[in-house]
Amino acid sequence: MSGIYLRHGEKYVPMSETGFDAERVLQALIAQHPEVLADETGGQGPLLLVRREAPVSDRDDASGRFSLDHLYIDGQGVPTLVEVKRSSDTRGRREVVAQMLDYAANAKLSFSAERMAAWMEGARGRDTTAAEVLWDKLGVEDPDAFWATVAANLDAERFRLIFVSDVIPPELRRIIEFLNGQMASTEVLAIEVKQYVDDEKHHQTIVPRVIGNTEAARQTKGAGSSRPRRKWTEAELLEAIHEKNEPEVADRMIDLYEWMKDEGAQTTLGKGVTGPSISLWLGKDADSGPVAVVIFPDSITIPFVDLKKYWSQAELERLAALARELPGVAPYLEDLEERNYRRSTNMRPADVLGSDNALDAWKRMLLEATRAGEAEFNATAET
Repeated sequence: MSGIYLRHGEKYVPMSETGFDAERVLQALIAQHPEVLADETGGQGPLLLVRREAPVSDRDDASGRFSLDHLYIDGQGVPTLVEVKRSSDTRGRREVVAQMLDYAANAKLSFSAERMAAWMEGARGRDTTAAEVLWDKLGVEDPDAFWATVAANLDAERFRLIFVSDVIPPELRRIIEFLNGQMASTEVLAIEVKQYVDDEKHHQTIVPRVIGNTEAARQTKGAGSSRPRRKWTEAELLEAIHEKNEPEVADRMIDLYEWMKDEGAQTTLGKGVTGPSISLWLGKDADSGPVAVVIFPDSITIPFVDLKKYWSQAELERLAALARELPGVAPYLEDLEERNYRRSTNMRPADVLGSDNALDAWKRMLLEATRAGEAEFNATAET
């Protein structure tokens, strides 16, 4: 006999499909276990719950007139809107779809990055920071850059829409597959979550199924992801630097990049979703190097949050002290110690490379930081 059986000890217990007692039970399930919604095959990755019953407004000066069941974000900063409906809901499929599209049309107005960050901060436990939650759940190393990406996605109206139900009827499936195949920047999916229990209701099995991630939709969105990532080339980085900056500033950025390479910097071209970047580790290597700088087309970054994984507190403090002596850098480092170096310092090139003297100061700082870091690294290795 076909069916689903749960192994319990030496026995296989037959499980029967059973509807959820109430819609709130299904809502609580996906809030506590967002992995049920993750579509790994589509490149989505894990989701982090931002808020339940997130208020949605359709006017600039109005408070939330409606409420979205669940608002999530993924590791690429894509807001994910989730509506839950049981199959016993008497509303028609057209009303359910219209409701979700209404929420998506007003998401840019209702869910700013600042508001989402505040919701997360308010919901966290006393012993956990929002930055630690982002790192633990999504692997986010730079919260500031992450929320900037969220803001960019909101501004571009780049979302993910997910319908959740215990049964997705064929007519709703066709609508979802059509929308997902036609919308280039927004994913539209359904998750059918079936519940199986044994006769005595002692055991429960949840079986989610993704609907809407068709081959046509994957091709529309670029290999199944609404934000495809790829490795950029050095030529693309240099071209983007010239496009984003005044000629003199662009020349100094490239001069700094070429100088670091001449000094033996290890280089790593980043995989970005919005543009190229390159990490330069001056001295050792990307795991122990003593100095790292990341050059983006429109910023120069010292990724303290990354260096914190490998460097001692003394190395971090030394680098911060040297960086503060650079023209225009000190204002970018104001809360660095307060946040225990848990952020990156993204600096506007025109502010910190506004003159040839500033460029020379960067080179002197990097050489001094390298020598100090190598001395500490060697001393540690000897002991």
